[in-house]
Amino acid sequence: MACRNVFGPSSGTICLSGLLVCVVRMVRSAVDSARQEDTPGIVNLVLQCCVNALLTAVDFLNKFTINFAAITGEAYCSSARMTYELLRRNLLSAVFVETISSRILAGIVFVFSASYTIVVRGVSMTLFNACTLH
Repeated sequence: MACRNVFGPSSGTICLSGLLVCVVRMVRSAVDSARQEDTPGIVNLVLQCCVNALLTAVDFLNKFTINFAAITGEAYCSSARMTYELLRRNLLSAVFVETISSRILAGIVFVFSASYTIVVRGVSMTLFNACTLH
């Protein structure tokens, strides 16, 4: 059933999502690198303003749109619109949510791996001490 959905009506949604997110991230990285170089000139300033306006217009293209499309079964563009409205209604931006969620997940992974390391170290030291006593 799931394979039929993936290779059927959802195939175009997944391909379009990957293409659009890739293009948006490439443009964002190009703008960020140009901003770090801080090249003077009116042409650079105008280009940065135009690109920033474009990125604001396509801010709803993010990784949550494909999840929303999977949950609701809507088309990609209507899912993007609904995701953007949901984030805007709750006073959040897509970039902020993406940044915070990835940092929170990285923190949770660190805490779990550190806890696991401590537990495994304790168990192995207990087993090692039990083996050396006999």
